[in-house]
Amino acid sequence: MIYGFTARDNDLGGYSIKNALDGIRAWYIFAKTDATEVKVYANGNAVATEGASLPGGWYMAGMVMLPKGEHVIDVESACAIERVMIADTEIEADSEDGLTRAWENRAGQPTFEQDRVSYTGKDLKLLRRHGFVMHQLKDSQAMAAPSGMPLGGIGAGKVEVARTGQLTAFTGNNNQDSPVYRMPGSYFAIGVVGEELRAARLLQTEVVDQELLPAAGIEINEKYPFGEYKYNVNPLPVDVTMKAFSAHVPGDEKASSMPAVYFDFTIKSRDTVSPLKYALAFSWENLINVGGSMKFPSNSGRVLPLCYHTWNASYVWSDRRKNHAEAGENSIRFFADDDRGNPASFGEHMIWCSDKNALVIPDRSLEEDEFNFGRALATCFDGGFTPTDDGEFRAGALVSIKELQPCEEAHVSFVLCWYMPHMPVTAGDVGVYYKNFFGNVKEILDKALEVKEDVLTASACVNDMVNDSDLPEWFKTRLLNDRFVADTGTWFAADGTFSVNEAPTGMSGCLGTLDQRAASQGYWCTFFPKLDDMELELFRLSQAENGLCSHDIGFSEILTRPTVNTLWPDLAAAYVYQVYHHWQRTGDTEFINRHYPHVKKAVAWASTFDDADCGIPYIKRGRGTTYDNQHWEGVNSFIASVYMAMMFLAADMAKTLGDNDAAEYEKMAIRARDSRLELLWDNEKRYFKNAYVNKTGESDTSCFIASLAGDWYLQTAGIESGIPADILEDAARSILRECYGDHGMTDQAGRKNTPAFMQYPAAYYCAPTAYLGLADEAFAAMKTNDDIVLTAPSNHFIQGLTYWFDGGPRWALPYYMTAPATWNFLDSLSGLICDKRTGTLTVSPKIKGKIPVFTQDSWFTLEVEDDFIRFNPVKAQAKAEFTTVIVNGVKHEYRPGFNPGEQMLTIKL
Repeated sequence: MIYGFTARDNDLGGYSIKNALDGIRAWYIFAKTDATEVKVYANGNAVATEGASLPGGWYMAGMVMLPKGEHVIDVESACAIERVMIADTEIEADSEDGLTRAWENRAGQPTFEQDRVSYTGKDLKLLRRHGFVMHQLKDSQAMAAPSGMPLGGIGAGKVEVARTGQLTAFTGNNNQDSPVYRMPGSYFAIGVVGEELRAARLLQTEVVDQELLPAAGIEINEKYPFGEYKYNVNPLPVDVTMKAFSAHVPGDEKASSMPAVYFDFTIKSRDTVSPLKYALAFSWENLINVGGSMKFPSNSGRVLPLCYHTWNASYVWSDRRKNHAEAGENSIRFFADDDRGNPASFGEHMIWCSDKNALVIPDRSLEEDEFNFGRALATCFDGGFTPTDDGEFRAGALVSIKELQPCEEAHVSFVLCWYMPHMPVTAGDVGVYYKNFFGNVKEILDKALEVKEDVLTASACVNDMVNDSDLPEWFKTRLLNDRFVADTGTWFAADGTFSVNEAPTGMSGCLGTLDQRAASQGYWCTFFPKLDDMELELFRLSQAENGLCSHDIGFSEILTRPTVNTLWPDLAAAYVYQVYHHWQRTGDTEFINRHYPHVKKAVAWASTFDDADCGIPYIKRGRGTTYDNQHWEGVNSFIASVYMAMMFLAADMAKTLGDNDAAEYEKMAIRARDSRLELLWDNEKRYFKNAYVNKTGESDTSCFIASLAGDWYLQTAGIESGIPADILEDAARSILRECYGDHGMTDQAGRKNTPAFMQYPAAYYCAPTAYLGLADEAFAAMKTNDDIVLTAPSNHFIQGLTYWFDGGPRWALPYYMTAPATWNFLDSLSGLICDKRTGTLTVSPKIKGKIPVFTQDSWFTLEVEDDFIRFNPVKAQAKAEFTTVIVNGVKHEYRPGFNPGEQMLTIKL
């Protein structure tokens, strides 16, 4: 939280702030002044100052520790004070840009100098017309703006197909944090002329300034990256269906970053007597030079800053006065004369139709021509159509016009592509990854058409395996759709640097987020190990000399420097776990040689937090955890579990690599385990207590949902902690009882009024519970989670971070990066432990039936019955990998090797 005040605010007698969270928090005071000495008072009491001049005329006045409640801070100086910032979060104070951005993101008044800001009617009209809000300003803040399945590419942006059929939330203009939601010129529509009928319908159920009637309904089946849509266009006597998809090809970063979307239509006549004519139109609004950023203000000054979804502001812009459209044989290219001062949104878009005789209308006014365009569509353009030259807001359309005999069907395909190669950051233009392979939008279209069938087949393989399994239908859908972040929130620069945005439109462009990726890494490590390697490399480079692991790797740009104020010991555990997991799953020796020295530094750093001298880091004011909405003091159950796991993992790495510190790491792991049991295990209630305060001997006796997170770290590694199985099983049952209710879940049973983190439990509760053999409990928790995610306005594709215990969203932070955590739960259902280092594959299935299993190189289905387990091969990208296969604890040796992706194997039980 950052509070910002102008000097006049002090006329009221100090600056009022509120610490809304439990516990004591550190607040930092900054003043913009020419003074070299500033005095600070908190609630009338003098505060020790640590004066330091900073860039941009700012002065670091000091720090004060404040408990929950309202407080008054007073700042005095011999010189005039222009501004005051009071923050309980890290500010990049070593750069003027960092201080400026902090001021712009201050609470209550983001990006504005005025103390209280309200948009005028003209402002709202401008924002709405340019596409950044729908019908009211709060639509975006309340997560009520339309959202749907994203189609696009890794690091390339996307367009979403909403459940209303609308095309929305376009981010192909490198505007990941500022989606264009309202695109009245982008839609599909159909007109039909029959013996007694001339009419047209939008292929969407809601109208956004279009001059056409909407469809009566849509039947939808969406499993990313495929969407199937069946439109009810009555009274038109046709059946219209569409299949939309884009490339998401595991292991193929080049194909998966291609900015191209396919729309395949089938139109079938329901008239059994007479022929009819139809006109199927794909209209695309000219969106060149429309975009925005959470870091860089508009250089055109044409559109206001806007607060999206939460408290962080986007600088949005739109200047289409130099935009043009060029007709091709069956395509339209959209371009502009120049970038209007905002290069990120400068480039080309293109739409294409499979009908070589398609009517091409490259340019029409959305304000002057839409009525006549709709009338012409209803006549299948029998009378022609002549657009006007007036208006800045314009669109182009491709129209396939054909006759259908009674009960005949036709097929028409459209493709949308974009080429927006510029990605400006502070240091210059780093460019987008796909520009390494394409020089313009026509080259992208040509490649998209060339590889369409290959993309379709390769992208469908994972879907086919999941759909063919015996998993519950709701979980199949959830599992496949939780991959949406690949198109919604990824950074992929021309130099190959890759990262995931923690929460587009809500987190100021925060990249990487080491703690959150610990729960979602499994997906990236399995399906895109090169990208997983790249992002972990950025965290290696950003580690501090003292071993502190950075929380993130920059905001709206890659900055490999330590985030030195994030004193969370679980960051070290998250880094060690992810390095271990990647090494184990890939067997990459070069990778571990790069990272292991940094693992040792991370372990050493985290061990310095053992204030209670019990072998476990101690949480207190100034120190936190990834659960920054929960605050305690003491030895905490979450930290105890992940720290213990970190030490066991470090010991195993050291032993494998021949490091003499292996014995010491194992000794530290055992001490942490024993202290965890002694200080936190409640033998009566059968769970790990939330926290123990050694100073007083008192405990926070409530149950914490992630108290088994470290046990999950070890389960995936195949390492035993020595904690009795009955303790872990009882703890898992107790968490379900204490932290889950009829309508939702809570992170901490004693604080149900604090919003919960929704994605973490998939990895930190559901996965370890299934590994323990409690599949029913794990599925019950996962189903509750899914029900909450599907509570409007949330959906699978705009999942937020935090929700209330009763299922209501709060501080949504949409498009949240941790959604793929569900893939860890899938691994737990097969009991998968994949160790490429030793050539060992371990499975211990927790459910019966067909379970899909994925490793980096081998995909197969486990067929589990009472008397046998069968490995059914699906796909192999490498030679025989495993010399040892362990099934339900029984070891089987295979020489020269076994590849489950290409060889069938039946093990009798």
